[in-house]
Amino acid sequence: MTSLAAQIIDQQVSGIVERHADLLAGELRLGNDDQKMRSAAFVFLAARTAFDLTDREAFDGIVDGADDFGVDALYFDPPENGELPIVLIQGKYRSDLRGGAAFPENGISKMIDAAGVLFDPERPVTLNRRLTQRAGFVFLVARTAFDLTDREAFEGNTDPTLATALRSRRTGSQR
Repeated sequence: MTSLAAQIIDQQVSGIVERHADLLAGELRLGNDDQKMRSAAFVFLAARTAFDLTDREAFDGIVDGADDFGVDALYFDPPENGELPIVLIQGKYRSDLRGGAAFPENGISKMIDAAGVLFDPERPVTLNRRLTQRAGFVFLVARTAFDLTDREAFEGNTDPTLATALRSRRTGSQR
């Protein structure tokens, strides 16, 4: 039996596909693949709802496609108090609404790997065009906001102790 919540989400996903077919097919390069369009629309719906985004902001963060390193969307907020909040999303949309599907374990492993290497400028990784642009923009924001080298920006985002030390160095304070 299909839950009412699943049916409502499915209707919303269908509406997003109808209203934004041009963006999904063209800008996201999904062509006329209904399953891929529905999957991207589901990520769009989840991000827009969870983060109170406009439609444009939600679409800008979607990086789903070949060579997405397991990341379907990447969002970030402006730097504040020495931190750059970054959210990576991986969504799994199923046409079967009976609720028997589980999130695959390899999807979680891919996301953990992505978090470890995505912003490392010295680590070679093949990414799709949208993810390359989005990750590059996040990296530029981090470097500019914190006046960091590429290496410092990566290490500061992955090591809380180093991030504190880098902030202290920039502000001249000791923590």
